[in-house]
Amino acid sequence: MRLFKPDAYIIVTTEDGRRIDLSGQEDKTGRRLDLSFLVEATKDTQPNSGECSIYNLTTDTRNAITAGAKIELFAGYDGDFKLVSIGDIKNVKNAREATGWTTAIYWGDGIGAYLEAKFVKSFREGVNVADVFKELTSSFGLAVKSVTDELKDQLNGTLSIDGKSKDLLNSLTKDYGLEWSIQDDEVRVVVKGEPIDDQAIVVSAATGLVSSPQVTNRGVDFEVQLNPDLRPTKLIRIEALSFITGAANKDVEKLKDKGGDGLYICEVVKFLGDNHGGRFSAKVTAKQYEQ
Repeated sequence: MRLFKPDAYIIVTTEDGRRIDLSGQEDKTGRRLDLSFLVEATKDTQPNSGECSIYNLTTDTRNAITAGAKIELFAGYDGDFKLVSIGDIKNVKNAREATGWTTAIYWGDGIGAYLEAKFVKSFREGVNVADVFKELTSSFGLAVKSVTDELKDQLNGTLSIDGKSKDLLNSLTKDYGLEWSIQDDEVRVVVKGEPIDDQAIVVSAATGLVSSPQVTNRGVDFEVQLNPDLRPTKLIRIEALSFITGAANKDVEKLKDKGGDGLYICEVVKFLGDNHGGRFSAKVTAKQYEQ
C-alpha cells in the first residue's frame, strides 16, 4: 500500500467549553507545528494512556491547555485523518528550551469517569441481568458498547450494590465470563477472549506491515504503519510471507504449524509518530483467536 505524507494534530476542549483546534496551526516561522506522540491502549480495565509534545505554541494557547481539559489526537496520511486517542488531560508541562517552548501533554482515556463514577441501587429478584449491566455501565457517563444486552439470565435473589462503578463492573463481568475496558471514551464489554465484532483488519505487506511478525508465547508481536482502526479486542487477520519464531514450546509450535497466518485478537497497541520526519507506526501484541 502506498502511503503519503504522515501528519497529526490535536483538538483540546477546555473545561469552560473553549475549543482549541490545532489542525491547521503553524509556528511563528510559518512551519507546520511539530508534534510527536505516544499512545498505549490495552484491553485491561486500567485506562489507556497518551502523551504528546508540541513545539512553539503561542503563549495564549500554552496557557489555555490545562489539566481537566479534553484532548483528541488525530493522525493519518496525506490529509486523511482518523481519531487515534481521546482522553482527559492529567498533566501539562511547559518548558523553555534553546529553540523555543515545548508543551508536553499527558492524558488518560476516560480516566475521570473511571476514577469518579459511583453506583448505588438495589435490584429485586427476577430482574434481567442485562438491565443490571445497562444501568451500571451507564453510570460512567460515557457511551457504551456491550454484549450484555444479549444475556438472558435473571437474578435469583435480590441484589444490592454500592461502590465505585469500576469495582462493581470488575466483579459483575467476572461472574458472567465477560471483560470490560474503556476505549475512546466508550465503555466496552465483551465475552472474555472474544473480539468486539467479526470484522477483521487484514495485516499484510500490502496494508503496511513493516517487518515479519514475531511469534511469542502469547501470540504475535508486529509493527505496521499507523492504522488507527487497530484497537484492543479488535479482530486481526495476519497474512505474512514469513514469521520470526523464538524458543520452542507447544503454543509456539501450534503457530508454526499454521505458518503464523490466521486470526488474532488485538490485546495491546502502541501508536507513535512525529510529524516532522519521524515514523508513524503501530506496535501490536495480539493473541491467537480460535473460533
